[in-house]
Amino acid sequence: MCSLVAVALVMLAVWCLMEVAWKAMASDHCQTREHAVPWKGWCNKGKVASFQTNSNNICRGPPVSVGMTGLNRLTAFCTASWVWLDNAHQHGLIGNFNASGLIPLSWVYLNHQPVPHDHDHRPQQSHAFEPNEAHKIAPILIDLRDFPGGSTQHPISKQDYFQMATSILRTYTAVLDPQSPLFANFLTDWKDQAILGYPIPATNQNRNPGFSFTFSGEAAKHGAMQAPDGEFYGIFSAAAYQQGTLNPARHVAADLKNLNKPIQWNPNGFVDEQFFQAMNRFMRGDWATVKAMLDGAIDGNGNAWDGTGFGGNQKVRGEKPGYRGEYLGMYLAVSRIVAPVLREKGFQLNTFDSNDRSHLWDEVEAVMWKLWQTHEDEASQNGGGIPGHYTSLSTGGINFDNEGNIAATYPYACSWHDRVRAAALSGMYNATSQPGVPGNPNSILVDGNPTPDGSTIESAAPTNPPNTSAMPIVI
Repeated sequence: MCSLVAVALVMLAVWCLMEVAWKAMASDHCQTREHAVPWKGWCNKGKVASFQTNSNNICRGPPVSVGMTGLNRLTAFCTASWVWLDNAHQHGLIGNFNASGLIPLSWVYLNHQPVPHDHDHRPQQSHAFEPNEAHKIAPILIDLRDFPGGSTQHPISKQDYFQMATSILRTYTAVLDPQSPLFANFLTDWKDQAILGYPIPATNQNRNPGFSFTFSGEAAKHGAMQAPDGEFYGIFSAAAYQQGTLNPARHVAADLKNLNKPIQWNPNGFVDEQFFQAMNRFMRGDWATVKAMLDGAIDGNGNAWDGTGFGGNQKVRGEKPGYRGEYLGMYLAVSRIVAPVLREKGFQLNTFDSNDRSHLWDEVEAVMWKLWQTHEDEASQNGGGIPGHYTSLSTGGINFDNEGNIAATYPYACSWHDRVRAAALSGMYNATSQPGVPGNPNSILVDGNPTPDGSTIESAAPTNPPNTSAMPIVI
């Protein structure tokens, strides 16, 4: 009898150990595609939602403390000012929702005339578009539905997120196309584009404040991109604009100097521009520089990560020294995109392990969502709790603009990350490549598609998957 009990206990112990091992394998590493199917409940580390991209990579969602509820609410805030640009509902963009009042910047037209301070010329925020910001929200609108518990539509407008994303990308191409009725003399942003998978110049050549771009390059007139309520749409963007080019507007000559030489992180430089340059070097295949810059971004010196944020030694927009919320999402997205490639190329990032996980990455992510939780319930934010400027995790949060909140969504747009990696690994860019895409510095079309690797929007599948091994990368 005793022997039977002993055998039973041993068998129970073995079964328990196998169960623990199996669950750990399934939740932490998702060893096979069969067990990575989100609706089967696998691919979750604890309760962190995740999904498997078409490139066989496992994308982890926000931490348990906020979960998909947080990402859903943040995305809803970022898309609350969605407006269709045509009656056929084929084109639309996201407004600049920095505040409910008029645009707070001193915009000028392409002919350098100041824009008057009235509703006819400075439309309400919901009619003022920054296409580069809309471009950056499109990736999460493609991927959100793939997370278990991810929203498929806006909770108020009921607009389908995936359709919104495709509309944003097609609109972005339309305002660049002289043959399109939506052509607006718009110039692609030669800074922000890097994080989305396109090369940029070696320096920031954008002119600020931004310009109002219309079909003629002049002020908006009756019949020109007019909203149903009678207001005119204004399309705004800081751009590397060449003075004297009115219709069509043109970029200045791109500064490509020293892109063939390595650079380091500058502890006194602008943080966002350095993240953009890290991505620029990544797209051009300069793996060593990418590693040097991102390792420098976390070494604790000057503007580097110090446990509370990036840029703590700098004044932000004239304010006292403090941190900028946008930098958190930027670091998380850039490092998540490049880490698997750098590891495979022999340039593994500091703090990242062989599974492309990093305790410091998790720390930055926790701080970003802590900020969001601190501020998102404030009446004026309605879910957009990432401040443009803050001095601590609980105080000093001001300027809850679109940049910081949209940046906080991008680390979780992993199928777009696959496309960016595919473009970088394809070798289509090098140190001498012009900004934009091959043959057109004012375009985002690759093989006719508004994606960095030329894959169709609907496929969500890169043409050159960066990970072809049987073991998926956990990112």
